[in-house]
Amino acid sequence: MFYRLLPTDEYVLTPGLFENDAGFIMNSQIFIDQKPDCYAFVNDTPTMTGEEVFTQFSESVI
Repeated sequence: MFYRLLPTDEYVLTPGLFENDAGFIMNSQIFIDQKPDCYAFVNDTPTMTGEEVFTQFSESVI
């Protein structure tokens, strides 16, 4: 599965589509407020709630 951000022409892919890690680096986490409590990454990355994500991308369209 993937989705495309029209304002920036970016494609977002799930890492499970690839057979190996292919050198991917996780640099942010979105919808952090909707994750299960038992689900946590050890990476210290910037995080955004769902509201913050939609606010950021709706502002870039205007």
